[in-house]
Amino acid sequence: MKLKNMIQKFSAINIFLIFFMLFFYQNIQAIEKVVLNNGLTIIYKKNIQTKMAVCDLFIKGGNFNEKAGKYGITSLMHKLLLKGTGVLTKDEISKQTEFLGSTLNTDIFNDFSEVWFVCPKESFNSVFHILVDVVKDPIFNEEEIRNEKNVACASIRMQKDNIFGYSYQSFNKLMYGEFPYSRLITGDESSVLAITREDILEYHTDYFAANNLIFVFMGDLNFKEIVRVIEKEFGDMLPNGMLKQDSAKSLAFNDTTIIRQRSVFNQAYLMIGFLAPEVASFDYTKMKLINTLIGEGENSKIFSNLREKYGFSYELGSFYPSRKYSSQLVIYAGLNKANIEKARSAILEEVKQFPESVTEREIISAKASLIGRFTLDHQSLKKQAWYLGFFEILGRGSEYDSSYPYDIAGLLPDNLRETAKKYLKETNWKCLEISQ
Repeated sequence: MKLKNMIQKFSAINIFLIFFMLFFYQNIQAIEKVVLNNGLTIIYKKNIQTKMAVCDLFIKGGNFNEKAGKYGITSLMHKLLLKGTGVLTKDEISKQTEFLGSTLNTDIFNDFSEVWFVCPKESFNSVFHILVDVVKDPIFNEEEIRNEKNVACASIRMQKDNIFGYSYQSFNKLMYGEFPYSRLITGDESSVLAITREDILEYHTDYFAANNLIFVFMGDLNFKEIVRVIEKEFGDMLPNGMLKQDSAKSLAFNDTTIIRQRSVFNQAYLMIGFLAPEVASFDYTKMKLINTLIGEGENSKIFSNLREKYGFSYELGSFYPSRKYSSQLVIYAGLNKANIEKARSAILEEVKQFPESVTEREIISAKASLIGRFTLDHQSLKKQAWYLGFFEILGRGSEYDSSYPYDIAGLLPDNLRETAKKYLKETNWKCLEISQ
């Protein structure tokens, strides 16, 4: 009876936390959106409670559309954007943005990239014009290209010295084959070294086309004025047909594969991956919650059963990347070589039993954890803008930022069981075992 009361109290606390966090989303500002005639998208969400402003330019593609022999060109190009323009040197870009109290930077992912800044509201116009210059008129200096190539190659080599990075790179090649998600965002050394300035100039023209761009703005700004300035600076930019993402096909496995690979690391490593839904899928939120239940955190099933019960591994968990196309749910374990086979069998058995073994109490706890992390991640203005662009560019729409926590809260146990049976099948996984 005492245990039952404790469980009921625990569940009540988690339910309260879920509703408390959902209340955070009740009084939110509406999202405004405009698409220009050339295909460029502008998204704005007002925030009157801040003296800061954010501009986050999302560019469709990431490293997805890179051609053979040019892998890494997207990452290289973005590093070079801040190394000088026809008007400003790299030192002037750095000094002016610092003087204006702003941060200007770039990021790149598999499906998209970003050029963004955060600044005080009064500096917004000045910093925005620096961003326009960086995006439209980079010079791609030969010496800077050589320097960034060396940095990129050093980064590629460093990943081979980290057992997780080394294992995950090998695992992606096993899981995705020739599909673009198998490639490192930084590319490979031979491709990076072969990239020329002419390659970068041509790629920049194709990549920064109007229909590839999504501007996201946040702060206490004038939306009409934002649209006017964007039309002035980018209204004459032409669209193009570079993007081939929409023709990409989803992957499918018809069997299971186990690959054993030698390494120089003392520790062994195990990765088991299942094909999982893309962000635009109705199964996306269900799989996010399933991942939390299976392997995220110390209360997850894999952690509790494999580490605490059997003591198999030193490092253990799971992750489910948000992707535009077929994603993956990956369970990983750093462990002693002698335990690899036992751990693999235990993981697969845990996954197999998941639809029937998951309890309502575990689901409520996982919901609180997932919604809580999502809420905390919105504390910064930059992250608030990022999620709007993230959901827009991956096909769910910027409005989904507000709906996501409610979708998680509304999931039923049967929803999770059906989704688990759909994706976590005995014919839907690949396994990589790394050891000396």
